[in-house]
Amino acid sequence: MNKILSYLLKALDFLNKNINRLKTLGTAILIFSFILSLGGNGCQRSKVAQLANRFAELDFKNILLRKDLNKSDSTNIVLESENDSLIVEIDKLKGETKVLKKRGDGFQANLRAIKDSLINILADSSYAFLQAAYPYPGDYKYPFNEPQVRNIHLDYLENNELWFLTTNLELQVKNCQNILALNTELSSSYSKQVDNFKSQKVVYEDIIINKDTEIDLLQDDVKDEKRGKGFWKVCSAVLAAAAILIAL
Repeated sequence: MNKILSYLLKALDFLNKNINRLKTLGTAILIFSFILSLGGNGCQRSKVAQLANRFAELDFKNILLRKDLNKSDSTNIVLESENDSLIVEIDKLKGETKVLKKRGDGFQANLRAIKDSLINILADSSYAFLQAAYPYPGDYKYPFNEPQVRNIHLDYLENNELWFLTTNLELQVKNCQNILALNTELSSSYSKQVDNFKSQKVVYEDIIINKDTEIDLLQDDVKDEKRGKGFWKVCSAVLAAAAILIAL
């Protein structure tokens, strides 16, 4: 207890002897703090302006990136519509080709059955058929035997059926070529869509990077603000002490 009183008396004695110096020091501290606060306010305003400009720049970049996304979306919608039309056309051609193939199978079956159908046909019937098939008003100079007449009859029927079959196969080939061309066009369109989706992925990544940058800026600003508050708390304590000294 005596030691404490001794220390207090010494402190009071020191204050009495150096009161003028302490007042001068307190005044200097107040002036310095005032100047520091002015400078700090100016720096703070400058920092706020820089932060606002940086945010505006990042937001503007994201606006441009979103415009690119909208363009890509519009392109994908157009491509999707075209793809739907191509698919409808391909399905239509496949349906037609299926019908043609069924008819072709019928022509082939008829072709195989023609020879058997003439086994029990008399040569006179074949001769009468050929006269109707190849009408000729003049005299017949070239006689044919029964097997020849039947074979001519068979050749006529097979040739007729082969014509239908050939025409059918040509239509099938044409449809298959059209389907191949449409599938190539559809594949090209799908490739364009894939490229668009890849481009959109890059754009989304850029938007995320910009947003992450904004978050980092905000976090840094919050940290700076916390450090600033701590600094000004210390300054406030110093100012309070300086004010007490001046008031003595």
